Amino acid sequence: MYYDGNKIILQQWDMPAVIERGGLLSYLSAMEDHQAATQVPFVPTVHQLADLITAGGSGRSVKRHWYIVSRLYEISNSVDEHYSIFQLPKPDGGSRTIYRPSLPLRFLQEQIYKRILSAIPVSKYAAAYVPGMNLRDGAARHVGHPVLLKLDIHHFFDSITYSMVLSHVFNSKRFPKEVGVLLTSLCCYKGYLPQGAPTSPAISNIVMCTFDEMIGQYCEKMGIVYSRYSDDMRFSGDFSPGRVIRKVEGLLASMGFTLNTQKTHIARQGQQQLITGVVVNRKEQAPAAYRRKIRQEMYYCGKYGVRSHILHADLQAFIADDPKSHDGKRVYQKKYLQHLLGKINYCLCVDPENQELSAYFSTVLAWMKE
Repeated sequence: MYYDGNKIILQQWDMPAVIERGGLLSYLSAMEDHQAATQVPFVPTVHQLADLITAGGSGRSVKRHWYIVSRLYEISNSVDEHYSIFQLPKPDGGSRTIYRPSLPLRFLQEQIYKRILSAIPVSKYAAAYVPGMNLRDGAARHVGHPVLLKLDIHHFFDSITYSMVLSHVFNSKRFPKEVGVLLTSLCCYKGYLPQGAPTSPAISNIVMCTFDEMIGQYCEKMGIVYSRYSDDMRFSGDFSPGRVIRKVEGLLASMGFTLNTQKTHIARQGQQQLITGVVVNRKEQAPAAYRRKIRQEMYYCGKYGVRSHILHADLQAFIADDPKSHDGKRVYQKKYLQHLLGKINYCLCVDPENQELSAYFSTVLAWMKE
């Protein structure tokens, strides 16, 4: 079924659902009521799902429609074969497993996010994967508190199982069983949520919504500020960390999660309080060492020139051998300046009123035009 601007066009696969609802008007009323109650489109069968996630309907042949339906089933039944897996290095020396979906599966997941998941509300305590929210917004609520407690969920995405996704996201309140199972299958890998799929961040926030609300309300009663950035939970205020840790640990255990105790961190006044790379002791700003490094780079570039600084600092990422050059080196000055500009821009996103960084930003732009 689709609307061509003047009238509603029913496809042959729409008719059983329309008849079951008692006619077109009842069907349209059911659509409106369902979306108002659940925030997701009314998808009574896989046929309507095929039209929804491929933005289909208008001008589509019956043969094309059945091909799309068959592809949905085919991919969902062999989804594990549609991923390539690689390791992404982490700053602490470890690695993170990333699952990259094939192009057909990625397309379907992007449409599922756009047309279904993005409409489902998440907790106000979620600070990651929320449209319009940046690092500064997530850190701002924790500025200037005596105690900062950071807790980490062990193997966060791996711990979100197929059954969790089905019951929390694609449940029977939102979708018929057949549709919900198909959607869940398209979004999971070997029984859990794959990190790297376009749908996984939004699904994780929806799954954690109940936890966020329960912990958030508990913290508000205790005068504690709480937020969660993916698997990283932050608590700030004047409180006893041990009591909060026990509360969080118990609730996580009831949901099938565990704390990564090696990443539990407590920072008090006088210590650097850092949230997702943002210092929150007195105001939001990048760490002092990070800003000091930028200041040093700007000084050497200004005094000796960009090319000389890159060579003297032996920044191999921006240097290549070049026999035709007078010193045998090709220096990618523009690439380096773009890198430096990115670091300055990050600091300004956190602290946009910083005049020193604003001046650096203008200076680097001028160097890039030379």
